[in-house]
Amino acid sequence: MATTSNLSSIIRFYAEKQKSPFIDLKEFCAYVRKYAEHHVEEQSELVKYLGDPTSTIVAELQGLSEKHLVTIITANNKKTIVS
Repeated sequence: MATTSNLSSIIRFYAEKQKSPFIDLKEFCAYVRKYAEHHVEEQSELVKYLGDPTSTIVAELQGLSEKHLVTIITANNKKTIVS
């Protein structure tokens, strides 16, 4: 896969890798952080996901949700993304 800093592309790749359209937010944030650490040399835009990317990812997901590209479901105090 070509390196991308586009969160919607990262979501699609992660969902395909998990073989599920339902993505646990906590696990996804950990994945994005590792992805950014690995690819930040190629894509400097990924620097925003280093450290604790949760707030950045949640803000971007809300924007994607407003555009109807993802749905955010809260169940049992856990957020799950449906792409």
